[in-house]
Amino acid sequence: MRIALTHNLRLTDSEDEAEFDTPRTIESSSTALEAARTPRRAYRGERAGRAAPPPGSRPTPPISSSTSAEGRRGRFREAFYPALFDELGFPYTGSDAWVLAVTLDKALTKLVLREHGVVSPKGQFIEDISELKLDGWRFPVIVKPNFEGSSKGITQDSVVEDRQRLRALAERQLARFPAGVLVEEFIPEGT
Repeated sequence: MRIALTHNLRLTDSEDEAEFDTPRTIESSSTALEAARTPRRAYRGERAGRAAPPPGSRPTPPISSSTSAEGRRGRFREAFYPALFDELGFPYTGSDAWVLAVTLDKALTKLVLREHGVVSPKGQFIEDISELKLDGWRFPVIVKPNFEGSSKGITQDSVVEDRQRLRALAERQLARFPAGVLVEEFIPEGT
């Protein structure tokens, strides 16, 4: 069995590359597969799509560990490589494109959870500060980008205790993440 390790290589310490893999992580994954005597090849996610076979050809697909490769832009970037591998007929490990698309959208995930009877903190998705409605809410609350993973955009300052500070933070976060933010009642650890 051949395994392709697909990944995004972290080239900087910028928050934009927070979800990408370091050379050390890639080497560790490769070493673990080598120890299991599994033939493997590492592919940078940005280059994997360029190796697509011509239409109608029948390549021998490797099993791809796509869990760490993702696209660079948009709300569906985490689903990009699983969707590509589905289209190419390559088996892969990890979640499929649908799961990754839904779970990158925190507000949508909350709706799906609620539909299945899973309780999550009270929350509101906003794309404009005028949409913020907090009647009956308990403080503290947390403000986080709706379409980010790996805690991108979340710091100690993301938890706020009062409405005035909340409004100012939500405005700053919307300026930084215009696709929208999620405001939720904050649940302290251990509760």
